[in-house]
Amino acid sequence: MAVIEKRVSEHGTIAYRVMIRKKNHPPIYQSFRSEEAAELFVKYKEDLIDNMNAFEVPLNERITIQQLLEMKLDDFVENSRTKQDHIFIMNRLLEIIDKNKFVHQINFDEWLEIAKVLYATDVYRGGKNEACKRKMAPKTLLKIFNHISSSFSYAHEKGINLENHAIKVIKCYIRPLIKNMK
Repeated sequence: MAVIEKRVSEHGTIAYRVMIRKKNHPPIYQSFRSEEAAELFVKYKEDLIDNMNAFEVPLNERITIQQLLEMKLDDFVENSRTKQDHIFIMNRLLEIIDKNKFVHQINFDEWLEIAKVLYATDVYRGGKNEACKRKMAPKTLLKIFNHISSSFSYAHEKGINLENHAIKVIKCYIRPLIKNMK
């Protein structure tokens, strides 16, 4: 919405003050010496604002994997074991996948490949030497993907609509691994 206000100064000078207000945009104020210039300015700026909205990238296409995982960190109690686990998992995951990759670009097959890479990674229990090196347990992989999936759920609660491929990996790959171990 735009308003053009005619103002006359004490010296008799005429000015046209423009005020443009649009939802979700800061107000724009400008003064002109002619009414025609003020009207052209209004038309130009309103069209520009309307066209800018057409090029706005949806929020779910601007979230990187690192942002997704960090968003969930704020939900944990400070210095809790769960928060420490989440930080460890986040760092482990970011060793495998580019932290700046947009989440919506990671499809199910890529998440499945990430799960397989993580599962093939050796873990250390009790120390960082060869005697303590073990193959990752499927339940550990499940814990990692539960944290990832909870990050997707948290983002969804905040209004960011992302497809939760992590939960699909749990259902299709990790749960059968656990079932076969029994």
